Amino acid sequence: MSQTPQENWIKSLPPLRGRMRSTLSENVYQALMEAILQGRLGPGEHLVEQSIADQFGVSRMAVREAIRRLAHDGLVEVVPNRGTFTVEFTSRDIEEIFDLRAILEEKAVRLVTERGRRSDLALLEEVIDEMRKIEQLDDRIAAATVDTRFHQLLVDLSDHSRLARVWRSMSAQITMVVYNSSSYYRDVGDLAQRHQRIVDAMRNGDPDLAAMTILDHIRVGGKYLLAAIKQDQQLEKN
Repeated sequence: MSQTPQENWIKSLPPLRGRMRSTLSENVYQALMEAILQGRLGPGEHLVEQSIADQFGVSRMAVREAIRRLAHDGLVEVVPNRGTFTVEFTSRDIEEIFDLRAILEEKAVRLVTERGRRSDLALLEEVIDEMRKIEQLDDRIAAATVDTRFHQLLVDLSDHSRLARVWRSMSAQITMVVYNSSSYYRDVGDLAQRHQRIVDAMRNGDPDLAAMTILDHIRVGGKYLLAAIKQDQQLEKN
């Protein structure tokens, strides 16, 4: 008997062995998140709690909590009387994510630069050091994760609680578009350098320069991804 598409993607889910997260639901969340990022769990895929629980050897409750979190993150959608399905980001969705991210991070980088604390820059430099290690592995999942962590740290350092709250509410979507846009870079070899430019501009002490640098950084990523999506759509039509 041939396997259904549901059975195929479920069997591709990574094992939970070796994961050191605090709860089973966190482990399931991370595994499903990676499957979505890597495209093994594609748009419109039906998430059946019992099937996922059986694959992972965990309770349905752990799966339910993980799926609830993915829904909160905007990566899956709960359809009444039908079930839960992964979402598909349209070009408009991606434009909105990059636009909102640019607004939030421009404000954050201005605040951090104006404050001029060396300790803030040192913390950002520590994340860049991690990026240099990841460059040697060419691991795009790890690269997208540490990329998001850099920007979340920048936002947190702004000491603007509402700005940070809004940014964190869309952090999973940011990771998603960061990973997808990074797929169109030749490699992750310049990951650290691209973020070093932001810190260097902040160290200069000029909020306008820092703002211009981070806006350029964000827009380049959006440009790569949107251009690739447009190209894929044209190929599908031909």
